[in-house]
Amino acid sequence: MEEKYIDKKECIKSGYVKGKKGIYRLSALEKLYARGRLDYGDRKYLASERFSAGNRLANDWARANQGVLSSMWKEDKIESNNKSHMVDIIMQKQQPYLLAAKVVPFEFWPIVRLVCVENRLPEFDEKIPLRRRSEQAYLLYCDLCRGLDRLIDYYCGIKNNQ
Repeated sequence: MEEKYIDKKECIKSGYVKGKKGIYRLSALEKLYARGRLDYGDRKYLASERFSAGNRLANDWARANQGVLSSMWKEDKIESNNKSHMVDIIMQKQQPYLLAAKVVPFEFWPIVRLVCVENRLPEFDEKIPLRRRSEQAYLLYCDLCRGLDRLIDYYCGIKNNQ
């Protein structure tokens, strides 16, 4: 396999940054936060709060699927009396993510899932004019912010109830 080096401009364009702990790649949510795309939506919430809510959703998803994804690749033999206990553990791990996902309206869920869970930015058709693409991007990011606003309300409600 041939190694290929890229220059600094390509690294920055790909989303790599240099931090205190070394060089790492920004997540889709971090890129949008850095570009100021999380400033849309309700004025009572800050972009940093939306960023935190999106990160918490991503962490809930990762915790919910941690055991499920790793056990798919293993051929572990599970005894019949432990199956119900295993299902209970999996359901307990998935519950925070499922409850948070239920709070986001279905109109906003596709973009929230794309950015926070799948860690991808929306892609637009290159054939349409630039102005139309920027209009579509604005609408999607507004929907993202409105979905994250719902998550902020939900997560703040959990914190206040504890």
